[in-house]
Amino acid sequence: MLQQEVKIKSFEREDKEKLKEFAKVINQQDELELSISERVFEYILAQPHLRENTMLAYDNDELIAFAACIKNSKESDEANFELVVHPRYRHQGLGKMLYDIILDKSKICNVKKVTAFAKEHMEHSVKFLKDRDFRIHKYMWKMDYNLQDTDCKVAPTDDYSFKQLTIEDINNYVNIMNAGFKKEGDVLYNENSFQMLLSNPDEYVFFIKHKDDIVATAAIGFQKDIDRGYIHNVTVYNDHRNKGFGEMALNHCINKIKEVQLSKAALNVDGENKNALGLYKKIGFEETNTDIIFKLEII
Repeated sequence: MLQQEVKIKSFEREDKEKLKEFAKVINQQDELELSISERVFEYILAQPHLRENTMLAYDNDELIAFAACIKNSKESDEANFELVVHPRYRHQGLGKMLYDIILDKSKICNVKKVTAFAKEHMEHSVKFLKDRDFRIHKYMWKMDYNLQDTDCKVAPTDDYSFKQLTIEDINNYVNIMNAGFKKEGDVLYNENSFQMLLSNPDEYVFFIKHKDDIVATAAIGFQKDIDRGYIHNVTVYNDHRNKGFGEMALNHCINKIKEVQLSKAALNVDGENKNALGLYKKIGFEETNTDIIFKLEII
């Protein structure tokens, strides 16, 4: 158990530099890629429901742990859970303390479903979640691509174009995401699911359009502090699959990442999605790690 008194507080502007230092230590010690950009800092600080559900633990002036349960929007009942403890302070009850605080805050905010991520090689993280009744939802292969000396030519023709999304496009985005990622019987995405994504200035989300029809979409999180672009939410409408639009979307992502002078692209692929895995390898991505996605329903 912790012998010293630990200070627990919500995230404020004064914590920004400490959090950056903390992320560097964790990335080095645990081989992770925590990314917290200036824009994300400012976005969290401007949103009370995000700031108040982001908790920090200090030992004197040293930041020793971080926990958050971030809702997709104020109205959503779904949230993403994060909990990271400095290696020197693990196995002393600090993680449990922060988890209990965040769980109570989540219940107050009417969160019903929580998603958490853990690297397969982080055995203590996997055990921590399993011990708290999180269930394994799926495995994801982490893939990286070194972009040096890469040139992807994907200039659109008169028939096809790329459109960057704004919050006004959210209904069309919900439709294509449900078509691409939800199965019969699943709880569908709604506008609340993507409010944060489409409001985040460090995210580039786009459609591929054939004349006036939307055929595909993808998103990039620009993570300049760790020198990478994270590609996600890549999908193509069923009627337009096997026509090269997935590859077109990925190549557009790679070019955008290179435009902002980042040296690496990264993505995760569902372990059961063999077609996508084959496409990513064809383009040049290599498997580097395994992520486990956990789910918890809060009673």
